[in-house]
Amino acid sequence: MDDICDSHFHVFGAADRYPMVSTRGYEPPVLSISDYQALFGPLGVRRMVLIQPSCYGSDNRCMLDALATLGERGRAVVAVAPDTSDADLRQMHDRGARGIRVNAVGGSTLSIVQLRDIAPRLRQLGWHVQTFLPKGRLPDLADDLLATGLAVVLDHFGSPDPTLGIEQPTLQTLKGRGSLSGSRTLCTRADAAASRSPRMGLRLALRPFHRQGSAGLQSSCVFCRRAA
Repeated sequence: MDDICDSHFHVFGAADRYPMVSTRGYEPPVLSISDYQALFGPLGVRRMVLIQPSCYGSDNRCMLDALATLGERGRAVVAVAPDTSDADLRQMHDRGARGIRVNAVGGSTLSIVQLRDIAPRLRQLGWHVQTFLPKGRLPDLADDLLATGLAVVLDHFGSPDPTLGIEQPTLQTLKGRGSLSGSRTLCTRADAAASRSPRMGLRLALRPFHRQGSAGLQSSCVFCRRAA
């Protein structure tokens, strides 16, 4: 395989050029496209989707500058503020953005209500929304997300609880949405559901779901590697 697409990774620049928000929860090292390519290029990764990390808030400059080096081999998912203009959205689209991120765990720049308000403008661009939800919130928010009319990507299988097994509401909500097997309105990024737990609990808890539940969702799953 020499044309692999990595669907989710971050880049980080020098702090004096790309300042981070004061509310960030971590201190990332500088990590460039060239660093990434040196590591994963030999494995056949040629196409890439850059995701805006929460530490930059809605300042997407670091990611979009990096994206420019990839040309047609790269796309991006940006973070936007409620007052982002149509002109700014179009400019980001022209630079390769194809969706927005709502990170309700690491600090989102939009609320679900604000997402609903901006959704018509995103639909005009053909964008999707990628969400990182707190554990157990998917059943409460799924209908609101679907009501935006946007394609929805759920990070980490919608953040299930590793102690509750495959009958828990989060996974049943994921399986129960008819759009999963039809229009693919609701999808999941399934790479790191296990890696977010310091134990093997979530990996083991999801194994039956992989075998039983995701068989009907394969066309709606987006996978990517987890480097760290």
